[in-house]
Amino acid sequence: VRDAYSQGTTSIVSMLDAQNASLNAEQSEANSVYEYYISLLNVERAMGSFAITSSPDEQAAFLQRFHQYMDSAAGRRSNK
Repeated sequence: VRDAYSQGTTSIVSMLDAQNASLNAEQSEANSVYEYYISLLNVERAMGSFAITSSPDEQAAFLQRFHQYMDSAAGRRSNK
């Protein structure tokens, strides 16, 4: 849109609207990332442990248990 404005094929209002839409999208992205991390921390708090304080072996064991649970839950859904 900036190029179109500089060539005179669009108005300043169109360029400002496009810049505003871009800024809103960037802000929405940042808010989504923030909300994801807040949700992740709330889940970890509910579980009673935080990944950052766990050793690599504890993290790997948790991921293995998590994947086993998800696989079994998927199996239960497909059997219904």
